Amino acid sequence: EATPILPATSTVSKHISPTAITCIDTRPPSNKEEEKSLFQTVQENDHIYGNIGAFVTIVVYMDYQCVSCAALNNTLHEIVNTYPEDVRVIFRHFPLIIIHDKAALAAQAVESAAMQNKFQEMSDLLFYKQDQWARFTETEFEQWLVTQVDALGMDRTRFR
Repeated sequence: EATPILPATSTVSKHISPTAITCIDTRPPSNKEEEKSLFQTVQENDHIYGNIGAFVTIVVYMDYQCVSCAALNNTLHEIVNTYPEDVRVIFRHFPLIIIHDKAALAAQAVESAAMQNKFQEMSDLLFYKQDQWARFTETEFEQWLVTQVDALGMDRTRFR
C-alpha cells in the first residue's frame, strides 16, 4: 500500500500535499497475489535520480510551470541528498496545459534534453529559473530555451 513518506507534522508537508510524495515498497511480492496499485510500475522511459536500487521510491508527476512543483523539486533534492543510498525519485511529466500555457513545451524540451543525456540539468534549470520564463510568450520561451541549450552544452539541431 502506498503511504506518505513524511509525517503530517513534517516541515516539508507545509509546502506539499501529503499525497504528493508517495513511498512505494520495492521489495519483491510475497506468495500472496500481487496487490493492485494506482501507480504504474517503474517504466523503461521513466527518469530516475538517486540510488536506482534504493529501498524507498518516490514517484512524482510534475508540471514545470507549476510553482508548487518547483518547490517540491527543491525538497526532493534535499531528501535525496540527505538519504543518498536509501531514496530514488521517479519523475513523470504531468503538464497542466489547461492552466499553464508553456507546460507542454517545457516537458518536450526536457525530453529533448534527455536524448542528449541532459534530463536532470534541463529539468532543474526549468524549475530553478521558472520565475524568469513563466511570464514569457511561447515564442519568447522557445528563444530562451535555445540560449539554455547552448549554456548546457547541448546540440541545438538535435534539441530542435
